Amino acid sequence: MWGIVNDRMGARFTAFVAGIVFAATSVLQWAMATGRVGLLGFSPTVSLSAIGVINIFGASALTATYISTAVRNFPHHRGVVTGIANGWVGLCGGMYTAIYTGFEGSPSVSPKTLNFLLLCGVITTVNCVLPSGAMVVHQIAASQSADAEREESFNFAVCYAVLAVARRSSFRSCPAGRPSRPLWLA
Repeated sequence: MWGIVNDRMGARFTAFVAGIVFAATSVLQWAMATGRVGLLGFSPTVSLSAIGVINIFGASALTATYISTAVRNFPHHRGVVTGIANGWVGLCGGMYTAIYTGFEGSPSVSPKTLNFLLLCGVITTVNCVLPSGAMVVHQIAASQSADAEREESFNFAVCYAVLAVARRSSFRSCPAGRPSRPLWLA
């Protein structure tokens, strides 16, 4: 369904709406789980599961929108661009977890562990909803294909370099003979 919305309404609109859905349901799950909002007359399992399904719907729409936009902007490198986009999502998930554990400590049975849902809602708003207006899908004319391919290759190289630096900087150096580990596993 979100693919149809993306094709008809555009990537900006789809990313904005999907980001709002994901952020709002993350915050609503946090509020329900911590008792700040009632469970709408249902059991906790039913209420949180229903909101969770809507949350995953928004997350899937965000992922599909950003990946399809990247593929449209780099048509000659579709596979690699998809891999970079998915790799970036994985790196960000690790960074969000590291940020959370840095402030809140290791996850436990404590109710403060639920604050991760609130963090997800805030980060989605900052990283997806606010910049959604800047998303652009470039239309490449057939007469411009050689120039466009050179520009695309340069843009692709820049994206790849940024991802490589981000991945490399997420590892710390260890004493000789010990393998390096991601910072969030340290």
